[in-house]
Amino acid sequence: MDFLEKLRKKSVQERKIILWSTLAVIGVILVVLWIGASKRAIKSFNTETILNSIEAPQIEEFPKIEEPAQGPGYTEQELEEFKKMIEELEKQENGQKEE
Repeated sequence: MDFLEKLRKKSVQERKIILWSTLAVIGVILVVLWIGASKRAIKSFNTETILNSIEAPQIEEFPKIEEPAQGPGYTEQELEEFKKMIEELEKQENGQKEE
């Protein structure tokens, strides 16, 4: 009890300094303990049991996507006509933009 009497005789400012210092030390100790407990919890974390408890469906094989053999089967002449049409449209667009 002698400690409490000495503490009561100190000024208010000194008592506040002692209080906040004590709280800071206790806070640091608690943070260190919390970090240590978190590390242990993370190390003991078992993902297999959690994944099994979710009961997610297992994918054995991914479905195969078949590619088409070829395009729509245009002839060389038709492709040339398409190219000419595209060029004409581009010329028309460029002409309209310049005006």
